[in-house]
Amino acid sequence: MSIFRGINRFGESTTRTIIRENIMAKLSQAMIDAGGYYNFPTGVLGFDGNDLSLLRPSYRPEYANFRFWAGNSSNWVWETQSPTYTGGAAPIQISGVHISGVFYLEKNGGHYDHYIDYARGGVVFTNPMPSGLQVRCQRSERVGFIYPSIGPEYRKIFNAHLRNWQNSPPGSGYDEITQEVKAFMPAVFVDIKRTDGEAYELGSAVRIDRFSISFDIITEDTIFYDFLMDCCNSLQDQTIAAYNVDQARAGNAYGLNFDGTLNPNRKSFDQRSASYPWKTIRFLGDASEIDTFMALPVIRGAVAVDLEVII
Repeated sequence: MSIFRGINRFGESTTRTIIRENIMAKLSQAMIDAGGYYNFPTGVLGFDGNDLSLLRPSYRPEYANFRFWAGNSSNWVWETQSPTYTGGAAPIQISGVHISGVFYLEKNGGHYDHYIDYARGGVVFTNPMPSGLQVRCQRSERVGFIYPSIGPEYRKIFNAHLRNWQNSPPGSGYDEITQEVKAFMPAVFVDIKRTDGEAYELGSAVRIDRFSISFDIITEDTIFYDFLMDCCNSLQDQTIAAYNVDQARAGNAYGLNFDGTLNPNRKSFDQRSASYPWKTIRFLGDASEIDTFMALPVIRGAVAVDLEVII
């Protein structure tokens, strides 16, 4: 009999992983429900006078000769549900790209054959393309992003913070943040720490495990900062009907394939919870805010909320 309580095999998703992934997935869906995305149709100009749907050639080692064309950010909206408030416009469903004014369907098999990489936020062409090509893609990009605090996005921002602190400390007059870092913001980074636990009842093998969840928020905009802080504070006393991460993965129920394309068998968060039920995550009523700091010219704050799960 294994001494690892609740763990049967190496590599399976543990309680910590399941809780973190469910919270991140639920927050992402809640952002879509609240209209947390920008629609970029063709012909609409931004403040700089450029068409918002216009893509730019982006270097990727695996896609030489201008085969990858990027938008403003990664993780394009793949969800299809409309906002839950009255009057909100649904996300744009991508079907192809416009090249020099001519529309080409995705995976059309011709010279402009391509597929949409939602994960990295761009279009991948099968054939090399000239750098001066005009490529437009009607799409929806997220307003806010949800990441794990142990992921590469956090390390990229934090490393930029360290470089800025070392080379241009506060008061030096340097006040700039790179476009590469901006592409990850506004961001909510989710961290999880186990705090304590106890038997569900006297003599029972069932336990109540408690965790502390930290939401680290980084943004350039005061309005987004207030909004995201208050969203995370509002989680206290809420519950999440969580799904089994391993079962959802085995059932091919996630939104995207390994190459960033749409998964035809994708399920929404609520559908995953119904198809692969796990436990109920219950946030406790003790949300608190934590003061944080970065040398980068951004606004940063954190919200901590405790939760419990009956295991």
